[in-house]
Order: sequence, then C-alpha cells, then structure tokens
Amino acid sequence: MMVIAGKNNIAVHALEAIVRKFGRQSVVVIPNKSDDGKDYWQRSLRKKAEEIGVQIFSLSEVENRGDISLFLSLEYESIIKPQKLPNGRVFNIHFSDLPDYKGMYTSFWPIINGDSVAAVTLHKIDHGIDTGDIVGKRKFSISSLDRSLDLYEKYIKNSIILFDEHIDALVSGDFTSSPQDSEMSRYYSKASIDYSNVVVDKKVTAWQLKRQLYAYSFRPFQLPLIEGRSAVEIEITNQRSLLAPGCVFDRSDYHVCMSTIDYDVKIYFDMLEIFLSELPNMCLGEFNEKLKNIAGVNDKNGNGWSPIIVAAYHGRTDLLCELLSLGANVNDQNFKGTSVLMYAKDFCLKHQDRSMFDVLLDNGADINLLDYKGKKLDDYLSSDEREFLRF
Repeated sequence: MMVIAGKNNIAVHALEAIVRKFGRQSVVVIPNKSDDGKDYWQRSLRKKAEEIGVQIFSLSEVENRGDISLFLSLEYESIIKPQKLPNGRVFNIHFSDLPDYKGMYTSFWPIINGDSVAAVTLHKIDHGIDTGDIVGKRKFSISSLDRSLDLYEKYIKNSIILFDEHIDALVSGDFTSSPQDSEMSRYYSKASIDYSNVVVDKKVTAWQLKRQLYAYSFRPFQLPLIEGRSAVEIEITNQRSLLAPGCVFDRSDYHVCMSTIDYDVKIYFDMLEIFLSELPNMCLGEFNEKLKNIAGVNDKNGNGWSPIIVAAYHGRTDLLCELLSLGANVNDQNFKGTSVLMYAKDFCLKHQDRSMFDVLLDNGADINLLDYKGKKLDDYLSSDEREFLRF
C-alpha cells in the first residue's frame, strides 16, 4: 500500500497519477488537518480522495504497519519518523535546492535574498529535517519580479514534473540517491518569521525594501502593509534620498513616495478588484499604468480570476498579448481549473473570430490541460465548434 500525505495541487496530482497507474486500492491519503475538503487557491487532497473513493487515514493509523510499500510526504504538515515506517521507503519533495533552505518558508527566503535560481528536491526522509539523501532535483529560474506566491506556484509546477519523472522508480525501488553536501546548507525554523505580525523594516536600502515587499506578498494569506494599506508594487527612482529612511513625502489614493537609506521609492497600493473590473474597457496605456497597483501579472482575486483570464473572457487580444510579453501564464486557471484557453474559446465562438485562440496556441497554450472536473477543452466543444477552432 502506498501513502500520500500532504496538501495542495502536488498532493492531488500525485494521487490522481497513482490511481491511474496502479488503481485506487493501491493508495491511501493523509490530508493536512487544515484540509476542509474544499478547493480554494489550491486543490483539496481530502476532496479528491472522497470523490474517487480513496481511503483517508491519520498518520498514527499508518505508522508501524507492515504493508506500507511507499510513503510520500508532499507538503505534509508534520515531521515524519521513518523508524515508524518499517520498510524505509519514505520520501519527501522539498521546495528548495537542497542542501540550501532546509526547514520553513522556502518561498520567502529566496525572494528576500534576491536569488535567481530555485529548485524542488526529491529526497529520502531520515531522522533530520530535510537532510536525507537526494534522489532527484529540478531547477528553475526566479524572475526579479516574482513574489513569494509566484515562487510557490513554480515549486508546485516543477514538483509535479519531478514526481512524474520518478514515481515509477520509487515504486519499483530502482533508483539511486546521494548524500547531501554540508556546503551551502542553511536552515530556517518556524520561529524565523512571525506571520501573525508582519512588520516591514523601512531602515533599509531601496533594493532591500523591494525584496521585503515581494517576499511578504502571498495574497491568499497576506500582503505587506505600508502606511496601514496593502502594498503590491514598488518603483525605485534615481533620486537619492535626502530624508530619514521611512519618511513619506508624497501620497495619493494609489501610492506613497518614501525615502530609504539610498534612493527614494514609490510604493503602490492594492487595487486588484478595481483593476479587473475596469480591464475590459482600458486602453493599453492606462492598462500598463494600472498594472502597478496589482501584485504582478499573475495576481488573482478570490475566485481565481487573473488579468489574462479577464482579458481572454472579454476578447481583449491586445491586452492578452501585452500580458504574455510581461510573463503572464498562458495556461493560467481559475480556482475551478478553467483555463485561459477555455475562456478564450467562448469569446471566439460567440464572435466567430478565432484570432485570439491562435495567439494563445502560438504562445504555448495546452489544449489538453484538465480542469478540476477532469475535462479538457475538447470535452466542451460540439463537432461544429471543433471544426471552427481547427485543432
């Protein structure tokens, strides 16, 4: 019997993949305690297990059992004690480039430090904290514009690929592993950040202030506060600061200007909901200016609507192309899994104009991407609609 313990899209993907490969009787799940069986900005492992008839256990119920062939920790909340899982085949996918960033808040530290590369690491679980032998790793780039949430989404995407690359070997036991190096090994505990009391340090350089705003920016949980308001973007000017760090010398409903150790900055406040409501009728110039009042081009509201989804829904091909040039995710999905391409097909069919559909395909839109009902684009098309869209 295989066990998946954890949460979010990586755990759900692993469950779906194992059920497809080996059948639902081959696996059980241990959801995190916070999993209430509903999909939010990430999918619920509990909900998926209940939908497909997979048994749900607690950690204590699987410990010391002799029939556990494989245990996978995928964003699981508790420390696993491998001695209580006798066969020793206990693995974790950790969201960092091990041996670096062991422990907690791995979406925060690379952003605050200005790293340009991150990784997800598949490793054995031993008696330490993220210290086990490494089985596989997948590296990827971090943009200078990425917030912590952007980095987390990249962790999820790359961990899914890493899982798919190694699951057969983990099941068969035909894999190799290597010990972690002691060089460049860093660890951060839960006590390293108090998210219940996020305070932005203003007595820093402009670059450091920008790193803080991006590192604390994780919309499902928090945005950093400046002057008591949620801040989403920061512009570093070429004006040397003449006032003490943290002094505000200009303000409006949309921004404040502030001094730092070295350069003045312009900090923009959160206007995401207004931005999305106004987007269908914006000209390109206004669009680019108001982008500064959201947390990056892939920012989403409480329904999972992002700028590129709204642009596709309303047929704004010009704004869609601009968003793609700025790094928007062409395969973005709302919180039900509805993709950009699925929204675009509705507009294209209604107006009998497939130009936006072609733009998305040319930029890598995946026609086989599944929504959370397990359906792809083709499942929502009639034969005439399929012929019009020609794919």
